[in-house]
Amino acid sequence: MLKKQKIILAILAILTLFAAPGAWADGNAKLRLAPANVDVSAGGERIESRGTLMNSEGEEVEYYALNDVSGQDLPEGLNLSFDHKSIFVSAAAECPANTYHFSIAAFNENGSQLCDAVEFNVTVASSVTDIYNLTLTPASVDVSAGGEVLNIDSALTKNGAEETNYALRLSSGQSLPAGLELSCSGQSISVSAAAECPADTYTISIEAVNEEDMLLGSPVSLTVTVISSTKPSIALDNTAMQLSVGSSGTLTATVTDPSGLPHVVRFSITDGGSYVTIVDNGDGSCKVNGIVAGTATVRATVYGYDDVYADCRVTVASVTPPGPIDPPAPEPVKPTIGNVSDEVKAEIKPEMAANETNVASAAEKIGGALTSGDLTLNGDGKVTAASAVAVNIVANMGTLNSVTSKDVVALPVFSTQASPDDTGKTVMIAYRVLGSDLKKTNPADVKVLKILGANSGELFSYTNAITTDMDKKFTIQADDDTGTIYSGEINANVYYRLVLFIKDGGAFDLDRRTDGAVADPSVILGTDAKNNGGGSSGGCNAGLGALALLAIALLPALYKKKR
Repeated sequence: MLKKQKIILAILAILTLFAAPGAWADGNAKLRLAPANVDVSAGGERIESRGTLMNSEGEEVEYYALNDVSGQDLPEGLNLSFDHKSIFVSAAAECPANTYHFSIAAFNENGSQLCDAVEFNVTVASSVTDIYNLTLTPASVDVSAGGEVLNIDSALTKNGAEETNYALRLSSGQSLPAGLELSCSGQSISVSAAAECPADTYTISIEAVNEEDMLLGSPVSLTVTVISSTKPSIALDNTAMQLSVGSSGTLTATVTDPSGLPHVVRFSITDGGSYVTIVDNGDGSCKVNGIVAGTATVRATVYGYDDVYADCRVTVASVTPPGPIDPPAPEPVKPTIGNVSDEVKAEIKPEMAANETNVASAAEKIGGALTSGDLTLNGDGKVTAASAVAVNIVANMGTLNSVTSKDVVALPVFSTQASPDDTGKTVMIAYRVLGSDLKKTNPADVKVLKILGANSGELFSYTNAITTDMDKKFTIQADDDTGTIYSGEINANVYYRLVLFIKDGGAFDLDRRTDGAVADPSVILGTDAKNNGGGSSGGCNAGLGALALLAIALLPALYKKKR
């Protein structure tokens, strides 16, 4: 009897096994995944999704395992594993950020598919936060009320690389003033202002978004300055300026605008650009320099209004050329190094020369190279080397044609202040010199003699560029504060700047110390290098031959007279 009961219980257990919900699926069941969409972070934790199989009556039925039936290869770094009724998903750090789609179905132990496949979506988020950088070109614009439309371009980078899939829009919460019109079209912006738009400066926030309208990076600012539709007016304090060659004057502009807005003034030369130069002071005024005799027009224009301007007619008159006996003395001026590299600026020290007015003191400062008797005072009361010293040195050099005192233009003897920070640097000294005192028409032909003693000297070498190696060199600049090296023909009636370079402690530094200071006596010479060709020898021989013939011709006469 007991055995019979055990058989009955076994049969009931088997029937229970196949009864719902523990019954095996019949092939018409539906699979549900929870969750059906999984978000994972690259390099992050593993996520599980479980599957439930339901029959047509909505009852859970048994199955053996889940598997992917999409047939696609997994992207690099994405891990998708199955453990019977569970799916485990993870992504390595290098897995590309994207959304991946799979088809999942349930199977029995024999590998037979028990249901239709369902979609399983895996979204991988990058482990690196993307860095976007938006730029606008230009980021600041001026528009005239009632004027033309201005266009602004943009560029977007993602982690330093160019990004092209984006569009621009106004940041949320932006409100524009009445009459200011701004529209974003793709990756560009157009800006205009109606006539009634208030004149003011507006800051507008612009942002970049992707196709899903997601913000890409931080917004950037666009500055729009609206200029009143009422035009300003401009006037100059002088409409007819008189200058002489080498002199300067100042023009000052006044701008009036009913709206009260400030304006920028720009100066230009509309004609006669070879007669004058201008330096814009940046404060509504400009310096006008007379260069060559003639007439020029200097124009002041209100920036943004090309038709709002005022003109000044500048007449430059010639100066009286200096006489050969008492020319105007060269005058030390503050040197300008001009547009050179930082390396050159570190080596060259522009220095305003201090004039010497005491002969004995000057002789001491130049290290005893010259005595008080070798120095003199010019008409301005400044110490210079005596012309006779230069005449003597030229004769001793033997490489130049001889000179007289009238061929010598003595530069004022100078000294500079010692500075430990400038030890060993090359000192730059400038003189304002009339073209006639340079004695030549070609800058490269000018002769500048460095006096090294009462009987010795050496010429500076000409250069047309300022470099790090400038010791014992000179150049000639335009007579303004730009540092522009002059390259044209020297005009006798025009002022220039003669610039000398002497290395502290070098052979041309007569204070005999490396202390950041130099002392210098120099002169300009009106001479040329000697011609040492063979012509002089032939001339000498011809002269001796003529004398010999003359002697022979005289012999008969002398003979007759003797008889």
